[in-house]
Amino acid sequence: MKYLLIAIIVGVIIKVIRDKQNTSNKKIKDINNFTIYAIKDYVIILDIATIFFFALAVFAINPSDESQKFIWIAFVLWGFLSLLGSLAIRKKIVFKNDTITVKKVLLPSFKKYSIKDITRVEKSEQFFKVYSNDKCIFTCDNDLIGYDAALKRFETEGIKITGYKGRLLTKKSMLHSQILLFTSLLFFVLVFCFEIPLILQEPTFKTVLDSLLVGVVIIGIPMGLLYLWFVPRGYFQISKIEKALNIDFDDEMKKLDVTDKQFINNDWFIDIPARMITYPIIYHKKYIKSLDEFKKEEDREDYTTMIETIDGVQKIHFYSYSSRCQFEDWFKGISSKKH
Repeated sequence: MKYLLIAIIVGVIIKVIRDKQNTSNKKIKDINNFTIYAIKDYVIILDIATIFFFALAVFAINPSDESQKFIWIAFVLWGFLSLLGSLAIRKKIVFKNDTITVKKVLLPSFKKYSIKDITRVEKSEQFFKVYSNDKCIFTCDNDLIGYDAALKRFETEGIKITGYKGRLLTKKSMLHSQILLFTSLLFFVLVFCFEIPLILQEPTFKTVLDSLLVGVVIIGIPMGLLYLWFVPRGYFQISKIEKALNIDFDDEMKKLDVTDKQFINNDWFIDIPARMITYPIIYHKKYIKSLDEFKKEEDREDYTTMIETIDGVQKIHFYSYSSRCQFEDWFKGISSKKH
């Protein structure tokens, strides 16, 4: 019951903040002179959280007491994270006639640009990015006051607004995104293991250490082994294709302007799943000599096939029927659709 009450209270607070945000956005009439900023309610909530956690750490917890040491560390950690959040959302972007000033507090900076410096804007459902040639000069989230006014100003100035394309797909960016996914999962696992003794009210050095060790042994090591097995496979597959066809994957992607992790054209079939524990499927048509029939795995929706390539025989594993059909159609030349 108490969790339901908390959920209702949080929902009401978010609704009130959203309403205030919409009202504040409608009040902006002059698109030549306005400021993009976070609604003050968010700042106040994070400031209160920062003071609350640090106050508990200073006045309510005795870090010299073995049983309270890790509770103190937890409060300091949450206080520090709240402080970082409070500083991060204090960013302001000031439009004053033809001058745009970007002020940041978290990593203090004060930069000025001219509206004429902007060459394009890439917009997604959550944010937009502003570019001067190929350099991103600032970003803006859609929950900030002034978001709509900025887009109207760009339209008035005739600045090209396109859909957000994301980073160019390269071997390095593919590897980085998968490493980031792995490290993020591992971080949350370790934080959860750290919090278990606090939840059970047994926060001694031994119980916390034991919990972390259990998390590393039961979850961390298997995740690490899965990472070493799955993640580099796409990188090594690309290297084989580059060597066999004497091409450069990064140059090919740049020419085709590929930013998606799912891409199909006459030459390339690329399907890099968002999940970590899956095989990335990356092939060039000239690299494949022949394709065997597809076999369905028992009691699963997975499909496998053997292909003969320039430098040997490989087994491909598909995790969905649609992906398997797309690959077969691509190889037979039925589909040349770019996703």
